[in-house]
Amino acid sequence: MQTSSRQHICLVVTLAVLRVATAGQQAHQGFNQALRIQAATSNDSESPTKVENPPAKSKKQAEKSTDNQVSDWANAIPNQKAVFKMPNYHHADSLSAATDGFLDWFVVCYWGTILLVIVAVEFSMPFWTGTTPRKQSSKEGDQEGDQEGDEEGEQERGRGIHKTVSILAGDHPSAGDMLGSPRDKMLAPNIFSLSLVASRGMAKDGKGNILSPVLVFVASVAMGLLQLLTLFLVVYDIDPAASPYTAKPGAPWKTSPLTVNCMKVVMTFFLGMYVVSEAADAYDNFILGVAIRKGKLLIHWSFVVFIPIYHYFITLTVILAGVSVVLSCQDVPNILYNSMAILFITRVDELFWGFFERTFDIEAEWKAQINDSDVAEVQLVKKCIIMFPMLWGFCLLGRAWYRDQMPALVVRAHLNS
Repeated sequence: MQTSSRQHICLVVTLAVLRVATAGQQAHQGFNQALRIQAATSNDSESPTKVENPPAKSKKQAEKSTDNQVSDWANAIPNQKAVFKMPNYHHADSLSAATDGFLDWFVVCYWGTILLVIVAVEFSMPFWTGTTPRKQSSKEGDQEGDQEGDEEGEQERGRGIHKTVSILAGDHPSAGDMLGSPRDKMLAPNIFSLSLVASRGMAKDGKGNILSPVLVFVASVAMGLLQLLTLFLVVYDIDPAASPYTAKPGAPWKTSPLTVNCMKVVMTFFLGMYVVSEAADAYDNFILGVAIRKGKLLIHWSFVVFIPIYHYFITLTVILAGVSVVLSCQDVPNILYNSMAILFITRVDELFWGFFERTFDIEAEWKAQINDSDVAEVQLVKKCIIMFPMLWGFCLLGRAWYRDQMPALVVRAHLNS
């Protein structure tokens, strides 16, 4: 009897424990459900469009609402199979259609106007030259000096006109006039100029040994390739469908695109000014490389001349990438920041020089003598070469606005065709 009573007691205690546990679990679920109901009720109470007794939905309406929710969630998830389509390339005018997009009337008018200005300057140069009248103490001397000065000025202008006409007719000036007298010139301390200095044996390492010009040439080419690769990656990843002329600013609080488009013009001007010094350095290195005699070089003459041409090509590529980046931006801060990043790429040659200088303790003689000609025609050609990157930058800007297409779209359209 005691054993059976004990078993009954244990069974009763076990059932009681199970009952308490089940009641606790149900209470916990009820509490969570109450919280959810309370949160839902609070949201509904704050909503101005609360309906006290919403009508019961039919089965079809419930299924339709469920399908709409599923479709909304599906649209919220990015589609991994979406393929970007290149914008359709369109020709701006008849000349563009005839030349398959390589030329248009804007390009012809732009560069035609610049050529007319150059020709006008060329023909007006002889009238700018003349001699200053000599000063004398007496009045008679002043009058005589004025008369002599006028006569000399007329003769000088006559010689200038005859000289210009003879040059245009094919009578080139002498070699002495073309080369000019040697003048001291401080080269820009960068890796491109170091190639010229090392070719003359004027660059030494920390131990006093002459720096190998072949090593400097390879470093210059490698650095230029790195710059070109960086610029290619920048231009290639620019949105080809971006609007070069901003119609709707990227900032949501702005309604007028005037400041954005003005900033594009200003930054294109700054980019052009910034690379003028690079073009001038390339020109000076080219003139020095041409003037140096082959007997004074430690490397073949063709390597010395190749580096400044290579440098000038990189400068033009910087302008292309910079203008493309500026045109792709739709707000002023991004235009400024991205332009500063492009300008940093132009100074990579100075960065490489600082690296080599500190790493190998290089000492270079940057002072050189350059034959800077005084012939007006030679100076005009020099100015045109130096200013060409800036002129090309504004050509890219104006042509993109004229066509309403990014500069790199033509290249990508031909590559994808």
